[in-house]
Amino acid sequence: MTHPNQADTAAEMQDCPKCAASIPTFKYYPTWCDQCSWNLKPHTPDDAGGRFARLYTRIGAKFSRSLFEKTVRSASLQPRWTASKLL
Repeated sequence: MTHPNQADTAAEMQDCPKCAASIPTFKYYPTWCDQCSWNLKPHTPDDAGGRFARLYTRIGAKFSRSLFEKTVRSASLQPRWTASKLL
């Protein structure tokens, strides 16, 4: 994945399809309206993947939440030595 440069992060304006408010759009980010909350709800995958897809989704959500909580509670975000790094 390439990182956006400053030219890529310049905002363009568009009208919200729900309330017609003027909202900024950015190339690498989802567009949403802060006036009416249009497009604010995150995408939820359909159930087409079956049992294993639901399992992977639940496990992914669990570990994502765990990582978020660990990061929030951390006193420092400096890198540390871990068992895998030592090996």
